[in-house]
Amino acid sequence: MSKKIKLDRNAVSKYSLHDARVKKIKISDNKLIFKLDAIYSYDENLGEIVNRGSIVFEKNKWDLDCEVFVFDGDLYGKKTKFKCKKYKLKKFLKKYKDFEFEIFSEGHSGYNTMLRGSLFLEDGKHREAIFFIWNDGDVFYKLGERL
Repeated sequence: MSKKIKLDRNAVSKYSLHDARVKKIKISDNKLIFKLDAIYSYDENLGEIVNRGSIVFEKNKWDLDCEVFVFDGDLYGKKTKFKCKKYKLKKFLKKYKDFEFEIFSEGHSGYNTMLRGSLFLEDGKHREAIFFIWNDGDVFYKLGERL
């Protein structure tokens, strides 16, 4: 059984994607769906709660408004200069068919969402990446089984 929770962009969410891994990105109808290994929340009585799930962005314009920046190094390290490639989301998904993306930080503001983290590629290589998602529809957390 899954539970659908609307993200309130004007409030601090009790749900977090920090440390979650994106297992798959799907474009379906007018929705962008990030399938996740975990969505975290905290309850005063129960402590940390972890669910499988996804985050769903409605009313996206894929080729215009969703971009992925892939860096050549570790943004948290001592390196101060980077090379970066910018992809429209569909081109990114064509180039990188098999990957995982571990989210270090997330931000939701207005109609924008930013996800920053590590991109693990099929050849075993690791890159830093930032996903910028613009959508003028709702955003939902879809919670699956509790872990």
